[in-house]
Amino acid sequence: MARKREKIIIALKGICKVTMASSQSYLEYPAGKIPQGQLCETCARFNNRHITCCVVTLHQGKVLLVLRDQEPMRRYWGLPGGYLDWDETVEECAKRELLEETGLTAEVVKFFRISSDPERDPDGRQNVECVYIASHVSGEMQAEEGEVAQLQWFDLDTLPNNIAFDHKQVLADIALLEE
Repeated sequence: MARKREKIIIALKGICKVTMASSQSYLEYPAGKIPQGQLCETCARFNNRHITCCVVTLHQGKVLLVLRDQEPMRRYWGLPGGYLDWDETVEECAKRELLEETGLTAEVVKFFRISSDPERDPDGRQNVECVYIASHVSGEMQAEEGEVAQLQWFDLDTLPNNIAFDHKQVLADIALLEE
């Protein structure tokens, strides 16, 4: 399956340079070069909202946050998470992102909520995020180089001020459950 995906990506790169954003063009076009709600004139890709997943990992009343080391919101704390890949369930995405960004493995992820506020991304991408709570977590914590600058456990009642996206509200809702 990965080989098929690789061939499709190579084919798209050869056909349409508009939809293939580099990290440099991301800063200039965070929502992509295709106008929102329209089709690309070259490859007919529709510019719609994307799905992300994040994971709330709790241990002894503390939550694990990552200090982001890339845009958007570089140097802000957030929940481990990222984009849903092709041929992947949202639960698999949550587990994969937790492992990639923190080195930790979750045996179980439980659905918590969906965050879909169009204003949740300050750069206008309007991602829809599936929020999961991890349990039965194991492994050795290790920050993903180039994406995560630091990992840290925080008390739910003493969180940092600089929290990315709408994760502060997610954590406030989690704190209510923990009471």
